[in-house]
Amino acid sequence: MQCKNNPGCTHLQNRGPIPPGVWSWNVNGPGATNRKPNGIRLVPSANTETYNRDGFLTHSCLNAFGPSLGPRFCSEGCITGSSNDMQKLNELIFSEPDSTLTVTD
Repeated sequence: MQCKNNPGCTHLQNRGPIPPGVWSWNVNGPGATNRKPNGIRLVPSANTETYNRDGFLTHSCLNAFGPSLGPRFCSEGCITGSSNDMQKLNELIFSEPDSTLTVTD
């Protein structure tokens, strides 16, 4: 089964997309730093069903050496995009640090 961007797979660890719900940005708290380019950790609200999954980020699929395993393999449910798009998203997040992200099916 193809799980990339498939809402029917949100319960599948390391395969499905980020589960629907309300997420906040962890820009300064524990786990905020990570090794993903332009990466920012996402934290679920208390009412978001995570299916025991965690570690979701927004990040690009590039590293210092170029594409990290290619777009098909760069995410295990994270929200990803080009380096340019993720930089723009980060600028928006840092300008509105108390904002949230609502993920829908």
